[in-house]
Amino acid sequence: MSYASGGLIQATDFNGIANGTSGANIAWVWGTGYGSTGYGQSTTALASLSGGSVTTVSATQWSNMLSVLNAALGHQTGATYQLGPLNYTSGSTITYFANVTASAIGINQAANIAAFSSQGATTTGGGFAATINVGTATAYGPAYLATRSVTFTSGDAARYFFNAGGQLKLSMSHPTGTPLDSMFRLLCQQIGTLVISAPGLSPSTTHIAGVDYQGLTQVITQQGAVPDSFLAQAGYYGLTAASTEIFKQRMDTGFYSNYLGSSITVRANTNGTQGGNNDNGSSVTIEVIWSEIPPTLFVSVGTQIALTIVRPALSSDSGSSSPLVKAWGTYLVQASQSYI
Repeated sequence: MSYASGGLIQATDFNGIANGTSGANIAWVWGTGYGSTGYGQSTTALASLSGGSVTTVSATQWSNMLSVLNAALGHQTGATYQLGPLNYTSGSTITYFANVTASAIGINQAANIAAFSSQGATTTGGGFAATINVGTATAYGPAYLATRSVTFTSGDAARYFFNAGGQLKLSMSHPTGTPLDSMFRLLCQQIGTLVISAPGLSPSTTHIAGVDYQGLTQVITQQGAVPDSFLAQAGYYGLTAASTEIFKQRMDTGFYSNYLGSSITVRANTNGTQGGNNDNGSSVTIEVIWSEIPPTLFVSVGTQIALTIVRPALSSDSGSSSPLVKAWGTYLVQASQSYI
């Protein structure tokens, strides 16, 4: 890297930072990227320049690149960034950015760009939610299967949604009634909310709206039994095309001793790789199975299975400071149920 305070910015400097051949550059995170990196945003302002070291980058090109970097950092951290003046004129000299703290990512060193690129799945989130909540219309026994699926237009669209901080949140409820009904109501409360985010094995967590999430995260407000199974890496990138048990919890309290072993199980899968950028499918399917013990009784009407799709904030949202446009397009949410 040849640029320095008081020096000229050259094409090779710009390309290495903005749109280099390796993954450690701004376009890698802001644009298409690969796998768990890439928001799907426009990289026009980051187009590579030709001419090598003999070509000087224009003030406009450098300023545009800084604007994209500031926007990407803003999405990742929620802060407003102003790294470097954005009104360079011909003949301007480069200044080091005194406002870059140890925890922020500047553009003064190659290591800083690498660090910025490595946190591509980090985001402020948005909390814009749409919920599909379907309930049972009849009493059932011995088991109930609820299926929810979210389908995007492509594997890349799914990548952009999860990479930018999108999440799927699953919650369940049941009314009081018979002791069996009350038991399932308590079990739902103890399970709380199950959140599917981006991570698989690596990276293993993502930071969204100030909270660290695993691929699968259980958010509880009422203590209950330790789950029989819990697959922490079962985020979008950790699922497979095979329906896999990612969570199971049984009732184990003595107060409901006649129904011990009754359980709620969650299985999930994707439809497998769909494109060439290391996606993990264009759809996510979640199955929820309620199993009662003893199997001779009936659960009353009113079981509710809610799937909430939480999308990242967009620049078009009222009052939003997000720099993102909706790169993931539309998605289809479907629900079905059966009694087994």
